Amino acid sequence: MPWEHGLQEFKVMIKKDEIFKIGIFNKPHGVKGEVSFTFTDDIFDRVDCEYLVCLLDGIFVPFFIEEYRFRSDTTALVKLEGVDTAEKARMFTNVEVYFPKKYVEQDDETEDIPTWNFFIGFKVKDVRHGDLGEIVAVDDSTMNVLFAKIIKENYKTGYIVCLSLILAGAVGNIIDSVFYGVIFNESTYSQIAHFVPVGEGYSEWFHGKVVDMFYFPIIETNWPEWIPGIGGEHFIFFSPIFNFADAAISCGIIALLLFYGKYLNTGIHPEEKAQKKDAQ
Repeated sequence: MPWEHGLQEFKVMIKKDEIFKIGIFNKPHGVKGEVSFTFTDDIFDRVDCEYLVCLLDGIFVPFFIEEYRFRSDTTALVKLEGVDTAEKARMFTNVEVYFPKKYVEQDDETEDIPTWNFFIGFKVKDVRHGDLGEIVAVDDSTMNVLFAKIIKENYKTGYIVCLSLILAGAVGNIIDSVFYGVIFNESTYSQIAHFVPVGEGYSEWFHGKVVDMFYFPIIETNWPEWIPGIGGEHFIFFSPIFNFADAAISCGIIALLLFYGKYLNTGIHPEEKAQKKDAQ
């Protein structure tokens, strides 16, 4: 068994009150024994401890860490000593991971020094412009730490969805214009457009036209003869032919004007907004 190596290194049974849970192993990654690790505490990276504790068959088993590398703020790839194949790594799938408390106690000096993630959830307020929003992410991958994505400005989800539809539609139309002319042949009433080698399309760069049109005739029938005026005529329910990007822009703008018009002046007159707040 892959955890027998860990048991040989530790002669004393580990008790539950000596450790605390920091995450769970998910599944193998690659063929060299790495395991995907989702964690709620990065204490294993902040203190000098050579092993993690896994709960296997009701027993807390320590495993030495050969190496690890982060994939995100909450996930990492971990290589355990003695686990060098995908088959061995697979035995750690959904295994809970713990960390010894004694190393946390030795790290008391650093407990008062928060990480940059400490600021997530704080609200940012400007003297002139008032509330700027809530810090939802921190980018510390460079020398200049950025409080990234201050977008949660107490706006309703529907408002953000409307803006997303408009932006997505605009990006879609830009792609149509820039690329479609050189990678599609021209569509006609009897033939749909097809991919062609770059440069053999119906136009040149930045002169493309929309070719991804949608048509959904949900109901197609004839009106009953007994209906005055339209009896016997052909009827199609939902006959418009439309482009998805244009539909996204149209729906986003209409919904924005109907339901979220009060937000449209927020960014136009920030100084007036700040003055109103000060007056209150």
